[in-house]
Amino acid sequence: MVPKTITRKTAKVAARKLTLATRRREGSGSVSDTDFAKFLNIARRSIFEVANMLMIFTREKHLLSTESEPLLPELAEQSRMVLAFRKTLKAQ
Repeated sequence: MVPKTITRKTAKVAARKLTLATRRREGSGSVSDTDFAKFLNIARRSIFEVANMLMIFTREKHLLSTESEPLLPELAEQSRMVLAFRKTLKAQ
């Protein structure tokens, strides 16, 4: 049986990933570049939150490093892409 703390923490990570996707979609309906940039900023902070949660869960032995480590470069890439896209809004 899986301890409740692990399932709760896994659920938190899943919820944050869903929030990330939702923020991007919600932001795409923005009327102005300023509003959209705000949503992209929130999405980027959510990426950092997911990465932080993965590192904490690994440190507390709720996740194996073999499970969390492959995800961190993907999250870093997503963060870079969101930031680059946000910068294009400022350039216009």
